[in-house]
Amino acid sequence: MKKLLLATAIAVTAAQANAAVFNVTGTLSGATNAQATIVFNPAAPALVGTFDDSDGSFSFSVEDYDMDIIIAPGLNALVELSAITVTGDGAGQIGGAATVDNCSGSFEAAVCPGVGTPPTSNTYTYSFDGSVGTITNDINGGFSGGGNTLTYSFETSEVPVPAAAWLFGSALVGLAGIGRKRK
Repeated sequence: MKKLLLATAIAVTAAQANAAVFNVTGTLSGATNAQATIVFNPAAPALVGTFDDSDGSFSFSVEDYDMDIIIAPGLNALVELSAITVTGDGAGQIGGAATVDNCSGSFEAAVCPGVGTPPTSNTYTYSFDGSVGTITNDINGGFSGGGNTLTYSFETSEVPVPAAAWLFGSALVGLAGIGRKRK
């Protein structure tokens, strides 16, 4: 019975130590485009979401910011967004959707139809040291027709172990105690 109790304690501790899903807060910290300059307002829009270190999958939401896409002097599109969601899976594919409040500028016709469209094929790379990380997202399609790289910088906190896990663990300990009294 002691072995069962010890195994339960080890399993609960290991589950906590190996938790790979993290809550995320951070910023959309940079953007480059092969054909344009992208300027954010505010300069580093805040993001929230989750990140799974076991496979690199993530889901971020960024709200209330403007994106000025400058093709050349006098040729730009100012995109006002109330929300954008970016997701990626373990294979490096990414999807997204944007809520565009307004689009203006001399280049809006070319830029804005693609902003709310999920990107067609994207890859990302990430670095993560257990508490802070970055995701670099290479986009084809979506924002201004492609050739974009967005960088997300984030800090994490572990997602708490669900209450059901604690109840299950305490039930096992109780059963072990009952079994021991019967002997």
